[in-house]
Formats: sequence, C-alpha cells, structure tokens
Amino acid sequence: MERTLWDRIQEIYYSALTIGESERPAFIVTECDSDPFVIKEVTSLLNAEKSTGDFLHQPIFELGLRLIDGAAEQSLDQLIGTIIDKRYRIVKKLGRGGIGAVYLAHDLRLHNKPVAVKVLLPESLQAPYLIRRFKQEAEALSRINHPGVVDVITAGELADGKLYIVMQYVEGVTLRSQMAAEGMDFERVASFIRQVGAALHRIHEKGIFHRDLKPENIMLQTFTDGSEFVKLVDFGIAKVQDSLVAPSTINEAPIGTVIYMSPEQLRGEKAGAASDIFSM
Repeated sequence: MERTLWDRIQEIYYSALTIGESERPAFIVTECDSDPFVIKEVTSLLNAEKSTGDFLHQPIFELGLRLIDGAAEQSLDQLIGTIIDKRYRIVKKLGRGGIGAVYLAHDLRLHNKPVAVKVLLPESLQAPYLIRRFKQEAEALSRINHPGVVDVITAGELADGKLYIVMQYVEGVTLRSQMAAEGMDFERVASFIRQVGAALHRIHEKGIFHRDLKPENIMLQTFTDGSEFVKLVDFGIAKVQDSLVAPSTINEAPIGTVIYMSPEQLRGEKAGAASDIFSM
C-alpha cells in the first residue's frame, strides 16, 4: 500500500473515532470519496478498535499484570491513615496502574499540604525489572526542573519493603477529559501543544525519554484568571540515559501505549526524542 494512501486511511480512521458510531457510516463514505477499498480499510480498523475495547489505550507492560492478588490489594488499602517517613499521612487512594498505586497524602510538616504518593504493588516486588523501572521513575523526575513536569519530593522504602515516591499533587484534569467529539478550540489546543513541546525539550535535554505520552498523562491546571497550564506526569516507563539505577538495555522490548507508540517503539528498537515527538 502506498504510504500516502495509508496516511489518508489513518487520518479518516482517527477522525471517525471522535464521532458517534451512528454517524460514522455516512462520515466514512463521504471522507473516502466512496472508494470501496478505502472504506473497507477504515471500517476494518474501526471494527478492530471496537473489539479490543481499551486494549490499545493501555500500556503494553501493564496488560500482563491486570490479574492481581486480592490479598495484596487489601494490604495496600491498609496504608490509608498511616504516616510515611514520619511526615506524610495517607488520606485516600487516587488510582492504580500495572505496577503501583497512587495515594493522596498530607504533608504534616507543611500545614497539611497535599502531595501524591506512589507505592509499588507487593506483587511487583517479585519482578526485578519492575523494581528498576520504579526506581528509574524517581531518578528521571529528580533530574528535571521544569514547570511543565510534575516535581518529585522524595523517595524511599516502607518497613515491609514496598518502595514509594512522594510527588507534587497536581490538582486538575487530564487532557483526555477535555477532548470532545466536536473538537476543541484551536488557540487552546495550540497552547497545550506549545507547553507540551517545551516540557519535552527540557526532559530530552536531561537525557530522558517519556515513551508513554498520551492524553491521560497530560494534566491541565486552571488558575483563577482562566489560564491553563500543562503538567506531564507518569514517567513509569521513561528511558533514562546514563542511569545510576540500571544501565540502559541494548535490546529493548516494545513498551508504551500502542495507539500512541512510534514505529521504532513498536518494532522494539531504540526510542529517543523523536519517539516522544511522534506521540505528541
């Protein structure tokens, strides 16, 4: 298939994803200029998207970790109400991913200032690779000092061996929650892209590549004057050059969220700044 034709098919496919299913058939026929081949290819992609559900939107490395031990989940919930490092009181769980859970906590030394605490799941402690990834997330964030990237405050280990990272609590919404079927205001989107680009430039300068840039990992903060600021979050699968935690691997496995991954990531090849820019 010619590259230009494939680009056209992808463009129509992604556009169709933003509208209701009942409106898609007419939209596809119009956009495909009634070309039966193009219609078939776009429809096939949409059917695959529907059959996989959220599969394409989940990080690959998390898919194999979705079956969890109920006892382990209960043990993490017991963190609520406890105090970490004699300073951070765990208030409630905000969410969980494939290898860790994130909690809201209050900093008892700073007038109950809210912070986010990410704790490695007990079952993840059985996988040395996941432990390295968790430690590298803290290392990556500690290298970066930019208003468009979430700040790390400290990191450590609980008495039972579970690792944790204390980070800035970002009070806001995800970019995903603001993406509507009818589209978004052009100037607003331009502002977001400009800010994301500036943040990526900074992290790339520090030898860090996010590798999982997607709307869910872009937080938006709104201030009283109505201005909106971007914060990049979740560096859980970031690649860190010259890491002090673990050396970079030569042969990389595909890692990221499929629908936003660059071609080189999908092939398991070396990911770099261009990979993040492709995702953006």
